[in-house]
Amino acid sequence: GNYGGDSNTREQTVTHEIGHCLFLAHAPDGVNAVDVANAPDAAVHDNAWHNCAMSYNYNQVRRFCGFCLLRLRGWDKTKLKPTAAQNKKP
Repeated sequence: GNYGGDSNTREQTVTHEIGHCLFLAHAPDGVNAVDVANAPDAAVHDNAWHNCAMSYNYNQVRRFCGFCLLRLRGWDKTKLKPTAAQNKKP
């Protein structure tokens, strides 16, 4: 029932859940969680990318935003900015 009529696929759901296993927080798009454990964290996502795999935006295919990709590659999230142009290779 959750996989029809929009851009959400089983593969994207699995990707989202694996993201949580890798300590990625929810992106703000489409996430309305009120509890702290599931609250979105806009500070750790690319603010120009609205279809991050960690969002619940099912209007388009979800893929990891640039911020998530850099974190998955080992970059320190405390040194990253949510505006992509502000991130430079050290």
